[in-house]
Amino acid sequence: MKLPDQNIVGKTKSTQIMKTDDWAAAKSKNDFKASNRIIALLWNNKKTEQLKKIFPDPENVIFISQPTTSGFNVLPNQFAEKLSSEFKTDSILGDDHARARHFEMSKNISFPKRAFHPREYKIVEVKALKEAIGDKEVCLVDDVMTSGGSVASFTKALNREGIEIKSIAALTGERRLNIDDKTHDRLEQTLKAKNININIQDLTNALTRTEAGGIIMTANSAKSEAAIEILKTNLENRIQYEQNQGYDQKLDLQQKPEKDPNLPVTSPKLDTNLSLPRLNTAYINEWDHALDKAQNLLDREHAKENPQEQEKHHEQLKQPEQEFEKEPQLELGR
Repeated sequence: MKLPDQNIVGKTKSTQIMKTDDWAAAKSKNDFKASNRIIALLWNNKKTEQLKKIFPDPENVIFISQPTTSGFNVLPNQFAEKLSSEFKTDSILGDDHARARHFEMSKNISFPKRAFHPREYKIVEVKALKEAIGDKEVCLVDDVMTSGGSVASFTKALNREGIEIKSIAALTGERRLNIDDKTHDRLEQTLKAKNININIQDLTNALTRTEAGGIIMTANSAKSEAAIEILKTNLENRIQYEQNQGYDQKLDLQQKPEKDPNLPVTSPKLDTNLSLPRLNTAYINEWDHALDKAQNLLDREHAKENPQEQEKHHEQLKQPEQEFEKEPQLELGR
């Protein structure tokens, strides 16, 4: 599935800003004032004008904020409201119409591993969402497009419901989502060098450009047969996951049960010791539990069979963000 090409980001690099107290407060403490200060630093009128050129009729655009995993990040929604004000149109809070079916936040996953931890969103209240959109063109709004996995997954989830995303606006990050020819060829060559025979087209259909870069890094760091075999299995699982998206559409999952006002905002911890902030446990279905348990079982089996190689391989993939930001430029096509 092809993702939007006409995307705008405020600043491609914002390392210093992302280290500030305002950034932390906006991302994890529902601090609206801090959020507005961050937006002012990363976005300007010139970027708004560039975004307007993508849409023939700016007033016929509606903005949808990227749903958050934690529930405490107000940057996407504040940014969407700012853009809707400048376009003299409306915005929609993505968290009201989608729920995350993944548990771990992207920031807690190293870049090379993100392709193997796909984001998953279930669209709810579809009828109400479509009514709110009407015949307007849709612009998805996020704060950071690092690997692009989150916006790609949300875009695909909306596409499956017949909602098309024309463009994505983000405060910072990598605006290119689709894999270019040079990156495609580099990925194919790298996997062939490791004797990993896999359908490259199916794989690239499942990935963003930056996720492909992470796989190239992972393949280059995989020296042992055990590490290469694990990588091959992970790639096959990633393809299978992508192809199975939407398989449960026949289930009545779009109807949200009424929220019990007496329930706590934070759900109790599951057996996996993963906390689910701002997610009513009534929304969690058996599929989520089965998938999580199956993945944990697979990880344990790999560790039992190759304990030394597994530990060594994991250590090779633990690279700081700054190092990854530099490395993919050598691997990916321009």
